[in-house]
Amino acid sequence: AGCSPSQQASLIVQPEAKPIVEIQQSAALVALPQAPALSKAGSDLIIEFEVGGRSGYKIHPEAPDARYSGVTWAVGYDGHLNSVSAIKADWKAIGEDANRLASTHPYYGKTAQAHLHEVADIAVPWITAYDVFTQVDVAREFDNCKRVFKGFNELRPNAQAALISLTFNRGTSMVGDNRLEMRNIRDLVPKEDYSGIANQLRRMSRVWDGTSIYNGMRRRRYAEAKLIETP
Repeated sequence: AGCSPSQQASLIVQPEAKPIVEIQQSAALVALPQAPALSKAGSDLIIEFEVGGRSGYKIHPEAPDARYSGVTWAVGYDGHLNSVSAIKADWKAIGEDANRLASTHPYYGKTAQAHLHEVADIAVPWITAYDVFTQVDVAREFDNCKRVFKGFNELRPNAQAALISLTFNRGTSMVGDNRLEMRNIRDLVPKEDYSGIANQLRRMSRVWDGTSIYNGMRRRRYAEAKLIETP
């Protein structure tokens, strides 16, 4: 999950076009399981950093990062990080275009950018994007966080939401020097050491030193850290 350098450069809180509570559920997703609750502050944070808030939402796919991201659409839904079968199931509400989006699964980085034109005409309405985010992505990230962070269920809601934002953005890998802070957070979660987790999130900004997306990633990690520390 990610956003373009231009989006990240402008990640200052923007007013939402309409409150989330006013958004109606799409009938196409009635069969999806109920997702665990996500704190409003956490939901707002993820949507803000993924797409620039409701007002910044773009209906067409993008390929935001020439290093890691796959073709991405909706609320930071990365085609490379989701399986072909998952993409088809998650996006069945948009019909045959779901198959086209699924075809982007193998690509990431510059290769994803090279194949973006194949799906750039597909429109994903906000209501569908929001439904998949709240009913599929959030539930999936809850499961991911429970799997990699022992004691995740015992954390207070805002701390859970901050870690969901982290894994939604970075995945759950614990391997490599760039994942040092992820491993440290894993060790701090069972202790419910909110201050320690927040400090690791701030330190994680080093991963993007010298890149065009450093400022945006630093703002996101610091926002997550603040949410961790918010009861």
